[in-house]
Amino acid sequence: MDTEEFERWRGEADRALEGGRLQAAAGLHNWACFAAEQAAQLAMKALLHGLGRGPSGIHYGESDAAEALGDAEAVLRFVDETWGGLRG
Repeated sequence: MDTEEFERWRGEADRALEGGRLQAAAGLHNWACFAAEQAAQLAMKALLHGLGRGPSGIHYGESDAAEALGDAEAVLRFVDETWGGLRG
């Protein structure tokens, strides 16, 4: 039993669920549903990690988030430019 890993993943599930509640309150229902799904997945991962059966743990930091957001912005720009070019 790995209590530390269980608690780490379970805490992430709580944060995802709280994010979903905030998004629902803001009227962002599609994102609330996405966050709820993530919360459920994270809770299941908590159980698996606690039992020593989870895949390698991932720890993201500030630089990872900045890189991921930058990558997403680049993809969105590409999609918008491609769509604009197709529409003439």
